[in-house]
Order: sequence, then C-alpha cells, then structure tokens
Amino acid sequence: MITVVHVFPESDLDDQKLHLQYWYGTVRPESEMGEDPNFPVVCWCGGKHVRISDNVTGVWHIRSWGRNG
Repeated sequence: MITVVHVFPESDLDDQKLHLQYWYGTVRPESEMGEDPNFPVVCWCGGKHVRISDNVTGVWHIRSWGRNG
C-alpha cells in the first residue's frame, strides 16, 4: 500500500476536491518542456508527483483550481 499526500494552494475544500477529481489519468496533463522524469506532472494544474519514502508519495498542486476566474 502506498500513501499519497496532497498539498493544495487553496484552502477551499470544494476546490481541493476538484484537484482530486481531475488527476492521474482522469485528465491527461499537458507535456511540459524539459519535464523531469523523476518528478512527472500528474495534475492538470502542473502538480508534480514526488516520492517521499518507500510507501509515501506526495503531489504538490502548484496552481489554484480557479473555478471562479
């Protein structure tokens, strides 16, 4: 079992849920020039997948969902 920890730039729970609805294959992230294969983009917002330990992975969501503009 692997634990996935998400870090969000916004505090609104509904916006956080939208990140979780649209990540890892639900919506394919755009390829980024010079993307580091050790830290792949996994969310539409450009969020990166980072291995923290053998059983823990982090996803740092770098942009707000912005559903209100």
